[in-house]
Amino acid sequence: MMTERSCSEIENGVKSISQQQQQVNHTQQQEKACQKRKDVANGRWRLLRDALLQKSSSSGTPSCSIHRFKGYQLLSTVKDTSYILTQLQPSLTKFDWNCALTLEQNLDRMEIAVLTLAACYPKGKCLNVTHCPKQVDCDGWIATLAKRCQPVVALVRFETKTNEASDNGSSTAETTVTTTISLLVQETSSLKTRYTFQAYPLNDSLLLFTREPNDHPRLSLQDLVSHRRNQGVDNTGNICVWDSEKTLTYLLWNHWTDLESHVLSSNGNDLKHRSFYRPSESFRILELGTGMAGLSAITLAMYLVQEAAAVSFQNIRQHQIQVTLTDGNATGVHNNKINQYIMETYYSTLQRNNKNEETSPYHALDVTCQQLLWTTDMENPSTPLSSTSIPHPSNIVLISDCVHFQNFHASLAMTTLRNLCIGGIAIFCQPTRGDSLSNFCRLLDAVTTTMTTTTCSGSGRDDALVQWQWWEPSILQEEHVQAKVHYSTVYDESLHRPKILIMTKLRDMVEGDRLVLIQNHKRIQEEKHQRQQR
Repeated sequence: MMTERSCSEIENGVKSISQQQQQVNHTQQQEKACQKRKDVANGRWRLLRDALLQKSSSSGTPSCSIHRFKGYQLLSTVKDTSYILTQLQPSLTKFDWNCALTLEQNLDRMEIAVLTLAACYPKGKCLNVTHCPKQVDCDGWIATLAKRCQPVVALVRFETKTNEASDNGSSTAETTVTTTISLLVQETSSLKTRYTFQAYPLNDSLLLFTREPNDHPRLSLQDLVSHRRNQGVDNTGNICVWDSEKTLTYLLWNHWTDLESHVLSSNGNDLKHRSFYRPSESFRILELGTGMAGLSAITLAMYLVQEAAAVSFQNIRQHQIQVTLTDGNATGVHNNKINQYIMETYYSTLQRNNKNEETSPYHALDVTCQQLLWTTDMENPSTPLSSTSIPHPSNIVLISDCVHFQNFHASLAMTTLRNLCIGGIAIFCQPTRGDSLSNFCRLLDAVTTTMTTTTCSGSGRDDALVQWQWWEPSILQEEHVQAKVHYSTVYDESLHRPKILIMTKLRDMVEGDRLVLIQNHKRIQEEKHQRQQR
């Protein structure tokens, strides 16, 4: 017979086995849940890599990513820039120290000049710093400048000259002693240059200039999700100038009148929607998420200045436009400053060399490059690179390829709206990227009146905040058809076909509109998460 002790041991053994089985089942469930999360993360990672990264191909045929198909490439580049650099060299190799500015301000300007020179002449060129006051610690500021430009550019000081100049107009005839310092500027990489100088022609006389990576680097997962640890700011805009930016630039230069007609006819030619129509003394253009090159804002501003001058027969400078290029990434803001330094140098050089020619439209632009973070606040936040927020709303806001990260849809919508004047338009150029663009449109629908229906915004107002619509110029449809025929194995409509969304702001934004956008963004994200869990 079985004793009580043996029965107890059996019971304890059964309990132990049951507990062990429960632990095993619990562990397996955790492993399955963990694996499911990994599968979801890997799936998202594959989508991001396919959308944003260049994959090498051993066969020599196009590989599979957003770079498999090079885009519509509507904006061409100048193949041989040597003649442009010949014109620029005298100006790029000279830097005048401004005694009216502080040491820090001079160093900020000089850093841009050094990085520009290295991009144009990566193998090395001499920068002559003139009129540097003798009392300034040259060794100190050169060391500081060299540290700022690392690791991309190396600086070597190899010559210093002392200059004396007498102020003959002064009763005391004081003598000013300055120094001219020669710095050798070259990229630190001896094998392959990291940055290159690019020129994009708009017509026979107008060019856009950029400093771009010589090769598109492959980003790690940590780079692509850097927005999680950097106030929502990612690094994808510093890879290259994406095709959406180039496409929007091309359309604004070549088809602006078609876009105007489309928007004005859709709005019933109501005058209150015409604040974007022609430049004025207070006309402003803002570009969000420029990445490394805000081409579209500069292009549209030059186009409007040129057209307005032609119509009014006035000097181009009388049609000034304020252009603000913004990005959340400090590197992108810095690169935009370099681009504008090249632009200013080029058109100033042309002005000096061709004294009888009229002023370039670029000289009518007041260009500012600053950091701007997207938030759901009613006002723009201050950042280290922009001590003051954008003071006035813009007539036109341009956004290229910025809708792909859906977590920031509400922040992007709010940032766009709070920086747009009533009657102004925001122009988005963006591939659909799965459900990303459609979900952004769903968010706008919460505060929108469409062409056929009117939706109450739910903000305590009977009138809608915005109206949005699609615009598809014939050139995009033609490029889409050609791509499907000639690049069928690599062309992905979701990744490569840019679509143009135009949003008009109808009235002032109130707190209720902000809450509606936040609530609807949360709802859309929850619905998406539920679909992914199925």
